[in-house]
Amino acid sequence: MRNLASVDTGSSSSSPAQTARSTMATLRGSGGDDLAARVDLPAGQPVAFTVFAHCFTCSKDLTAASRVARGLLEHGLGVLRFDFTGLGSSDGEFAFG
Repeated sequence: MRNLASVDTGSSSSSPAQTARSTMATLRGSGGDDLAARVDLPAGQPVAFTVFAHCFTCSKDLTAASRVARGLLEHGLGVLRFDFTGLGSSDGEFAFG
């Protein structure tokens, strides 16, 4: 995973979701295409990590995906979200099958 940018989404509140860190990253897909990814970390040490695979033809940045990630962060989980090949900000051509 290659780190592209780091964004501190912190605030003065002590809520884990509001003080989480979000980092954009790139993953190499099985076909060699670059897949856009986001790693969300809770304010403290993560208790575990999850991989969030979005719905068919959606993206990692969909409002629903962000809300799911926020809920997981509130429970201390780190979240990896990514766009499948040809979707969202990922390279390649989307194909069913």
